[in-house]
Amino acid sequence: MITLRQVDAFRAVMITGTITGAAEMMSISQPAVTRLIQELERVLGFNLFVRQGRQIVPTVEAQMFFDEVETSYLGLDQFNQSAVNIREHKEGCLRVVTIASVVTMF
Repeated sequence: MITLRQVDAFRAVMITGTITGAAEMMSISQPAVTRLIQELERVLGFNLFVRQGRQIVPTVEAQMFFDEVETSYLGLDQFNQSAVNIREHKEGCLRVVTIASVVTMF
């Protein structure tokens, strides 16, 4: 089962371009990021990155998965904004729209 922590690590690597950058972004160790990525790859059944020298390069599958992840994160941002609006009494209604893949992550 995919965990949100695994997806966070994957997203951080995609954004920063490195395991080191992802570790710094998440305030965890490099080995922890590597372990989360490996666990995610095992669950997904495909590689997300390939090594080219000292760099890691996202696979085509990683790019496709990242597009889905970013769509999900946009939804999470909307949740946060809705909560702020409710707290500040700017709106009285919380609407939740999602896709099945997001629901299974929680």
